[in-house]
Amino acid sequence: MKGNVQAEAIVSTAPLSLAYVDSKGAVLDTTHYLYGQMIKDKILVLPSLKGSATQELALAGLVQTGRAPKGIIALEADTRLITAALFCEIPVMDKLEKNPLEAISTGDLVRINADEGIVEVQK
Repeated sequence: MKGNVQAEAIVSTAPLSLAYVDSKGAVLDTTHYLYGQMIKDKILVLPSLKGSATQELALAGLVQTGRAPKGIIALEADTRLITAALFCEIPVMDKLEKNPLEAISTGDLVRINADEGIVEVQK
């Protein structure tokens, strides 16, 4: 999905289900190490989505209620993530030159320029 956004990063080294986000935009999955942390208005960096084909609906629900991340960076976006991003108009980048899970840390300021295929990180 094309677009240009900038926000603070939140990095998950494990796949994440977007169905487990509370009414404020925090991760509800008690088994996930991001439990209780906010994804709302952040750049979500993760290896992939976790869960069934309902991830598209989960992201749409987050967008409709103002709890969605501003952008997503994945190691490799699968069809669920691509479909969800297109439907919700959220910029997504994947297959970067450097592993984003190693190059980006939670709290870094990240700019996604998906129109030009550029990700910028300020530590």
